[in-house]
Amino acid sequence: MAFIAFIFGMAGTASAGGIAFAVRRRRDKRDAASNGALVPALSAALWAAVVAWIAYLLYAVGWLPGATVLQARNYAWAAGMVTFIAGALTMFWTGKRKMER
Repeated sequence: MAFIAFIFGMAGTASAGGIAFAVRRRRDKRDAASNGALVPALSAALWAAVVAWIAYLLYAVGWLPGATVLQARNYAWAAGMVTFIAGALTMFWTGKRKMER
Protein backbone atom coordinates (compact mmCIF):
# COMPACT_ATOMS: atom_id res chain seq x y z
CA MET A 1 0.00 0.00 0.00
CA ALA A 2 2.93 2.35 0.63
CA PHE A 3 3.99 2.15 -3.03
CA ILE A 4 0.53 3.15 -4.21
CA ALA A 5 0.55 6.10 -1.82
CA PHE A 6 3.94 7.08 -3.21
CA ILE A 7 2.56 6.99 -6.75
CA PHE A 8 -0.36 9.19 -5.68
CA GLY A 9 2.14 11.54 -4.03
CA MET A 10 4.13 11.74 -7.27
CA ALA A 11 0.95 12.51 -9.21
CA GLY A 12 -0.04 15.25 -6.75
CA THR A 13 3.44 16.78 -6.93
CA ALA A 14 3.48 16.70 -10.73
CA SER A 15 0.01 18.25 -10.89
CA ALA A 16 0.84 21.04 -8.44
CA GLY A 17 4.15 21.77 -10.15
CA GLY A 18 2.55 21.80 -13.58
CA ILE A 19 -0.22 24.12 -12.49
CA ALA A 20 2.24 26.46 -10.74
CA PHE A 21 4.36 26.54 -13.89
CA ALA A 22 1.39 27.22 -16.17
CA VAL A 23 -0.11 29.93 -13.98
CA ARG A 24 3.20 31.75 -13.55
CA ARG A 25 4.07 31.44 -17.24
CA ARG A 26 0.68 32.76 -18.33
CA ARG A 27 0.93 35.71 -15.95
CA ASP A 28 4.45 36.55 -17.12
CA LYS A 29 3.42 36.41 -20.79
CA ARG A 30 0.79 39.08 -20.10
CA ASP A 31 3.39 41.26 -18.39
CA ALA A 32 5.21 43.11 -21.16
CA ALA A 33 8.26 43.90 -18.99
CA SER A 34 9.19 40.26 -18.35
CA ASN A 35 8.93 39.13 -21.99
CA GLY A 36 7.63 35.74 -20.84
CA ALA A 37 10.78 34.74 -18.97
CA LEU A 38 11.03 31.02 -18.28
CA VAL A 39 13.05 31.21 -15.05
CA PRO A 40 10.25 32.52 -12.78
CA ALA A 41 7.89 29.81 -14.03
CA LEU A 42 10.48 27.10 -13.40
CA SER A 43 11.16 28.56 -9.98
CA ALA A 44 7.45 28.41 -9.13
CA ALA A 45 7.26 24.78 -10.27
CA LEU A 46 10.31 23.80 -8.23
CA TRP A 47 8.98 25.53 -5.12
CA ALA A 48 5.72 23.63 -5.54
CA ALA A 49 7.60 20.32 -5.84
CA VAL A 50 9.79 20.98 -2.80
CA VAL A 51 6.91 21.98 -0.56
CA ALA A 52 4.80 19.08 -1.83
CA TRP A 53 7.50 16.56 -0.94
CA ILE A 54 8.04 18.08 2.48
CA ALA A 55 4.31 17.68 3.07
CA TYR A 56 4.49 14.10 1.79
CA LEU A 57 7.29 13.27 4.21
CA LEU A 58 5.34 14.79 7.10
CA TYR A 59 2.30 12.79 6.02
CA ALA A 60 4.29 9.57 5.67
CA VAL A 61 5.73 9.74 9.18
CA GLY A 62 2.35 10.71 10.63
CA TRP A 63 3.18 14.25 11.71
CA LEU A 64 0.30 15.87 9.87
CA PRO A 65 -2.99 15.97 11.77
CA GLY A 66 -5.16 13.06 10.72
CA ALA A 67 -2.42 11.34 8.72
CA THR A 68 -2.39 8.19 10.83
CA VAL A 69 -6.16 7.84 10.52
CA LEU A 70 -6.00 8.12 6.74
CA GLN A 71 -3.12 5.65 6.59
CA ALA A 72 -4.91 3.19 8.86
CA ARG A 73 -7.96 3.25 6.59
CA ASN A 74 -5.69 2.57 3.57
CA TYR A 75 -6.64 5.78 1.79
CA ALA A 76 -3.66 5.92 -0.56
CA TRP A 77 -5.22 8.78 -2.50
CA ALA A 78 -4.79 11.01 0.56
CA ALA A 79 -1.05 11.22 -0.13
CA GLY A 80 -1.82 12.71 -3.52
CA MET A 81 -4.22 15.22 -2.04
CA VAL A 82 -1.71 16.28 0.62
CA THR A 83 1.03 16.84 -1.94
CA PHE A 84 -1.28 18.62 -4.39
CA ILE A 85 -2.69 21.00 -1.78
CA ALA A 86 0.73 21.78 -0.30
CA GLY A 87 2.23 22.38 -3.73
CA ALA A 88 -0.70 24.52 -4.82
CA LEU A 89 -0.38 26.70 -1.72
CA THR A 90 3.01 27.90 -2.96
CA MET A 91 1.29 29.91 -5.66
CA PHE A 92 0.33 32.42 -2.99
CA TRP A 93 3.94 33.51 -2.51
CA THR A 94 5.50 32.65 -5.87
CA GLY A 95 2.78 34.41 -7.83
CA LYS A 96 3.04 37.83 -6.21
CA ARG A 97 3.82 40.73 -8.47
CA LYS A 98 6.80 42.86 -7.58
CA MET A 99 5.91 46.43 -6.86
CA GLU A 100 8.69 48.48 -8.46
CA ARG A 101 8.43 52.25 -8.57
